Amino acid sequence: MHKDQLIEALSKIPGNPKIILSSDAEGNSYEELDGFSTEYVNSLFSEQEISIFSEDDIRDDNDGELPGNFDPVVVLWPF
Repeated sequence: MHKDQLIEALSKIPGNPKIILSSDAEGNSYEELDGFSTEYVNSLFSEQEISIFSEDDIRDDNDGELPGNFDPVVVLWPF
């Protein structure tokens, strides 16, 4: 899912409901959303397990540069 799809879906919900996160695809438990952040994933390894990197860590490892193979993602954090 991309940001525009999420915004479109959320804009159709009336009121101001809380956002709840499922712990897994089966819905075995749920938690409230505590916050979100913008992090980065390495697009060269997107087919493998997803690893999240902060912009600061990437720049520290790359002489202050942000290589073009890192794509921004939004991470939702449970409460």
